[in-house]
Amino acid sequence: MRFFVVLVLSFALAAQGHAAVSKQDAKAARAAFKRGVKFEQQKQYDEAFSSFQEAARLNPENNEYVSARELMRQRLVSDHLKNGNTAILTADESRNLTAEERRVRAMAEFQAALALDPANDYAAQRLHELVSEVPTPSTSLEQISEQSGELRLRPSPQLKDIHFRGDSRALMTRIADLYGLTPVFDENFTPLAVSLEMNKASFEQAIAAAAPQAHAMWTALSEKEIFFANDTPDNRRQYDHMILRTFYIPDASTPETINELVALLRSIYEIHWVVANQSQSTITVRASRFTLDAAADFIGNLNLARPQVMLDVQAYEVNHTLLSNMGFVQPSQFQLINVSAAVLSALNQPDIQSQIQKILQNGGLTPENQQAINALLAQLQNQQNSQVSQLLKQPFVLFGGGKTLSAVVIPAVSANLSFNTSWVKNLEHIVLRAAQGQTATMQIGERFPIQNAVYSPIIANPLLNLPGAQVSNFPSFSYEDLGITLKAKPLIHMHMVPNTDDSGTNPTDTGAKPVPRPLRREEAEVTLDLDLSIRSLSGTSFNNVPVISNHQFTGTVRLKDGEAALVVGTISRDQQRSLSGMPFLSRIFGDLTSHSDKNNTEDEILVIVTPHIVRAPDQLENPEQWLPPGSP
Repeated sequence: MRFFVVLVLSFALAAQGHAAVSKQDAKAARAAFKRGVKFEQQKQYDEAFSSFQEAARLNPENNEYVSARELMRQRLVSDHLKNGNTAILTADESRNLTAEERRVRAMAEFQAALALDPANDYAAQRLHELVSEVPTPSTSLEQISEQSGELRLRPSPQLKDIHFRGDSRALMTRIADLYGLTPVFDENFTPLAVSLEMNKASFEQAIAAAAPQAHAMWTALSEKEIFFANDTPDNRRQYDHMILRTFYIPDASTPETINELVALLRSIYEIHWVVANQSQSTITVRASRFTLDAAADFIGNLNLARPQVMLDVQAYEVNHTLLSNMGFVQPSQFQLINVSAAVLSALNQPDIQSQIQKILQNGGLTPENQQAINALLAQLQNQQNSQVSQLLKQPFVLFGGGKTLSAVVIPAVSANLSFNTSWVKNLEHIVLRAAQGQTATMQIGERFPIQNAVYSPIIANPLLNLPGAQVSNFPSFSYEDLGITLKAKPLIHMHMVPNTDDSGTNPTDTGAKPVPRPLRREEAEVTLDLDLSIRSLSGTSFNNVPVISNHQFTGTVRLKDGEAALVVGTISRDQQRSLSGMPFLSRIFGDLTSHSDKNNTEDEILVIVTPHIVRAPDQLENPEQWLPPGSP
């Protein structure tokens, strides 16, 4: 009965949960969700979030509505954070917003992100940082800088015909009147006799042609006022409008590059006010507008990035060793022994060992028997050490008779048949990238320790006999680099050569139009300053110190782009041969009466270098610049 009551209550609660969302609310939620999907497709994310939020409110049990609302919330938060960072870090030049206006806009973006996601710590931190910033009042220098904008003349853009003969003051007045400007002359202006004939000339063309004849300079006082004065260095310094501009040099990798560019601007454009900031890679210049524009074009077309070369280095090392030992080893010494009759009769004496055994069986170890045994042992020792006893242990030949009976020992004869050969091939492939004018170093190998000294404390000297002086010696090592070490400094040369490539034409296709090809093309060459060292253990030692073999090449080569060249090639051959045997017979019977040793060693080292230009200078020369005379 209790189980039945629990089951009924469960069904009732489930029915009540499903009845919490009415059909009308479910229908409105579906409609709001569909509107949100349309707004999302149209990239109207704020309206889409409102629709998804309404759908989730009407039907909170639908996981699809809740997920769409949260995804759109996170997207809007991300967009607000991104817009806030962009507003505070990037100047909006299109709307001419000040730093304070951009700060306010960023604060609004971060505040909107917090409204959507109050738990977002990043948005709260950024908003706190912007609110805590107190805008510093602008100094008088900053106010003057803001108010000192560049003055530019606004002459009439119409083209005019000029036919004039007279003095220079009247000519300048005529030109100003034709283009809607008001002339103002310096009180020391000197009129000169001039003439000017031009048809359909603009203001820039007319003033550029008239100023050199009149020896006059001009500058703008306002958009419609032009000032004329004698063209002298003092007037230039006094009346020329100066502009301060900072150039960022991204490819200046060294301070020397910045200094060279400053010297170039001083010498070519005669800019006297130049300040270089090497830590920021910037150059600040103060000069007239035309000079600055020309310098800006020059710096923009100047490629300061160092060209780079990829060096493909292949080092081949082949070691060949041949060892052979062949022939018969003949004896070179013969032992001759005179065998007397007494010695031969002594050989017929009874066996001493049997006599000693017989004494031990009869009487035991008595003092008398001990003396007899010692005498027999001494006699036996003398027999074993005699020449006759040694002779009997080896093969021998007897000749002669009587007192001249002699024995010749026959020595052993051995045959050697030994052959050993070994090949060792080693290839080192190095790919090294280096910038022009800078040395690049590449090392492949290991560091080998070599003991050069052993230190012993004075208290460890045994002559001092100090208590507790058991201190061990400790060695001193130095490490030597073994392997391949390559140092390369490239220098790229670009020059124009006649174009002899006919790949652009197809002689078999008679109907095709010939493709024009340039008459000249760029060709690159690379000069390499190489320092190559190959160090290895030679296998021998001197005073327990290993000997290191070193192969080093230092030189300069000039190669074309992609051209492989053999820069190092060495062959070392060492041949050793020895022949031993009987005189005269060895030459007649060869290996039958002699044996020969051969030891041949051959080492070959080849180093091939192939340069590949991966970054070349953009152009061989900068475009020409026209600097109008008499212009500030």
